[in-house]
Amino acid sequence: MKAQDWAVEQVWYNGKFYRSPEELAQKYHAGEVDVVVLEDLWLQGQVLVLRTMSTVYNYDYIWDFIFYPNGVMEAKMHATGYVHATFYTPEGLRHGTRLHTHLIGNMHTHLLHYRVDLDVAGTRNSFQTLGMKLENITNPWSPEHQLVQPTLEQMAYPRERQAAFHFRQTLPKYLLFTSPKENCWGHQRSYRLQIHSMAEQVLPPGWQEERAVTWAR
Repeated sequence: MKAQDWAVEQVWYNGKFYRSPEELAQKYHAGEVDVVVLEDLWLQGQVLVLRTMSTVYNYDYIWDFIFYPNGVMEAKMHATGYVHATFYTPEGLRHGTRLHTHLIGNMHTHLLHYRVDLDVAGTRNSFQTLGMKLENITNPWSPEHQLVQPTLEQMAYPRERQAAFHFRQTLPKYLLFTSPKENCWGHQRSYRLQIHSMAEQVLPPGWQEERAVTWAR
């Protein structure tokens, strides 16, 4: 089934089911939805957590989309359900961990892919990166000496494939969804993308079934 054909039948949030995301939004704006209270010393307040679940074979995946008062949006995924296991043999310890008398948990990887279409102050957005490079210049107040100083390096990626960064490639300092509209200081309004978890390359590129998940490179 294609992603555009998916239908959300129910939404689970904070111990209750809602018939649709629209119903949750209506009740939230009407003040009829309990929100999560943060106990963090540095970010006290309330957040809205949208949670849904999907079952694939023996796993129940829990998807959280968290909206913070300061504008930060966070996405998390947790895998629960039954462990993926096989019959224990001594040779199998090279590929997993013994869980019980006749049971071994196999080493495996969960790969998931977020496709983000983020609108910042309108729909005319682009993907850009902001990095740092060093430049060697003449000291303005002492011309006989040189200075090495950091400068900002901005780069635009007009095509999606140009923005595909491979594993073990050093990422630019900032990954930005940028609007052509500027703030009061003349800077383009942007959202920064921060990646906190990334899997390693599972199989060699082009190897048999790896060609079915080329986005995981």
